[in-house]
Amino acid sequence: GTSSDYPKLKGVGPASDQMQRRAATYSVSAAASAVEGQTATLTVTLSEAAPAGGVPFSVTAGYGATATSSDVGAIASPVTVLEGDTTVTVTVPTTQDALDESNETFTVTVTAVTSGWAPSAEGADVATVTIVDDDTAGATVVAADPESEPAQQQVARPGPVTALELSATAGSVTVRWQAPDTGIAPKRYIVHLRPEGGKAGSGRTKTPKAKKTKVVFKNLEAGGTYIVWARAQSAGGAKGERVTATITLPANDAAPASFARPAEVVHCWDYYPASYCDSL
Repeated sequence: GTSSDYPKLKGVGPASDQMQRRAATYSVSAAASAVEGQTATLTVTLSEAAPAGGVPFSVTAGYGATATSSDVGAIASPVTVLEGDTTVTVTVPTTQDALDESNETFTVTVTAVTSGWAPSAEGADVATVTIVDDDTAGATVVAADPESEPAQQQVARPGPVTALELSATAGSVTVRWQAPDTGIAPKRYIVHLRPEGGKAGSGRTKTPKAKKTKVVFKNLEAGGTYIVWARAQSAGGAKGERVTATITLPANDAAPASFARPAEVVHCWDYYPASYCDSL
């Protein structure tokens, strides 16, 4: 007879196979660390052996806690668990700088490229990586602002950015600034935005090169209030003072908001340890 002459059996056939594939899970190491300039290692683990063709994963880094993209090297992506295997290693290079500072952290997220694989639990696809500082306090002596910076932390660094200005539409914030007029020349800028009241790691970070003095953050919540800070960073990794400001987005684009009051210059080293400013 034909296939229509027979009853369909539950748990048998392509539909059931697909359901079984969807039940397959993966996870990544919860945490790892590396001394700055060295490489941290993470492991992606499958709940069962990879099928024919393997299981590829995209790997992305997330910033905004304490580390920025300038603290991390290029991470290879995608990585693939080969057929028959259950694990693959993710290597995360970090960059060396000459700045004595607190340890810095960032996240690494792995995402299955092919369907049928899901994290084994909430957060199982995210790892926290700690960069361990290896610089010695007081190793260098020229400060951008000697009067406000303790002697033990004096290093050659850029001054604060100037003329910070924010403007907004219902869904975006535009950040403009001018180059520092004190300290050494910057190689790049670090600009961070996060919701007011949100955790330090909940925002977004952009790192434009020194010739660029404008960035735009899009897809924001209309009517939301956001904290923005900007700072300069030298070629050697020394970071200047943060300049912070707050802006509330309009509920709609009928009345765009603009930032009118002076921004606050935050001297991070006035609040030792330096990680104080990273919690703003």
